[in-house]
Amino acid sequence: MTAGQPVITYDVPAVVASGRNPIIPVIVMDKKADDIALADVITAGGQLSAEQQMFTVTS
Repeated sequence: MTAGQPVITYDVPAVVASGRNPIIPVIVMDKKADDIALADVITAGGQLSAEQQMFTVTS
């Protein structure tokens, strides 16, 4: 896996049209909280747009 590579894709309108919730959890394993930096829009309480970076994980 490389930086910026999509992990998953799905058809949000099709999910919503079927009556299901389109929100999916994102889990980062084997990292300390200090290694995960949320995007500024998240820390400000905003919403992400499509393909906008949610967080950065450092080693």
